[in-house]
Amino acid sequence: MHFLTIYSKEAHPISERPGKFTYDAEVNPIDQPTTYQQRVALAAKTIAEEEIIMLVLVDEIDNPLWCSYGRLPNNAYLIGQDGFVNYYQKWNDAADMEVAIQRYFIEH
Repeated sequence: MHFLTIYSKEAHPISERPGKFTYDAEVNPIDQPTTYQQRVALAAKTIAEEEIIMLVLVDEIDNPLWCSYGRLPNNAYLIGQDGFVNYYQKWNDAADMEVAIQRYFIEH
């Protein structure tokens, strides 16, 4: 089993939708990256600040993965080894996803 995060479009950039998560750990405003290099740099900073230990893939600047899997800021998927989506959440809930993963292993 593999877990990964796909880092894509900023959900609350300062120029579009300021909110609780619009600022980094040093309280600097976060804006929407306009280049892939900016997005990679912001992803690296977020990974370090949040101490993310799982694999993180960075979506292209035109957001093909974000567009394909749902234009939501924190959705989550359980994708089986066969490539099919077995479970979907509009908002990531770790406890609920854990139950779905356990159920997946029982059924497969």
